[in-house]
Formats: sequence, structure tokens, C-alpha cells
Amino acid sequence: MRNLLGFPQARLGDFLGKSYNLKGCKAARRWETTIESKEHNPIGYCAWQLMLLATGVISIDERIESSLGYKDILNSRD
Repeated sequence: MRNLLGFPQARLGDFLGKSYNLKGCKAARRWETTIESKEHNPIGYCAWQLMLLATGVISIDERIESSLGYKDILNSRD
């Protein structure tokens, strides 16, 4: 996803509100590390959604529409 945006790790960190420096973004590096590595950390849902929106994979209108289903989920728990 970062490659689709054309962002180096530092810019992605800035875009997502993560800390970064000249070497890059620690959070992005951990997301991109193999799952087998003890350094790996999965990307958070909100960061992933923001990246999907920025690349145009999803639109804000689609995201708003899909969020309307939250009432159904809440009502099914009763």
C-alpha cells in the first residue's frame, strides 16, 4: 500500500501521524517486517483505512455507507 502511495516510510509516518525521522518510520518498518520476525507488528485498522482512502482503493462515500451497518450489528447483540 505504501508503494501505491509512492511514500517513503518517513512520509507515511507523517501522513498517519506516527513518529518518524531521517531513517524512516519505526511503525511502518514493523508493519513491513515479516510476520515471523519478533519485530513485526500488524498495522492498525484506522491507519489501513486511511491508506485505502488515500490510494483510491475505497472512497469516503463507500466507507460511510458501509458504516451504516453498525446498527444491525448492535441490534443483533440484544
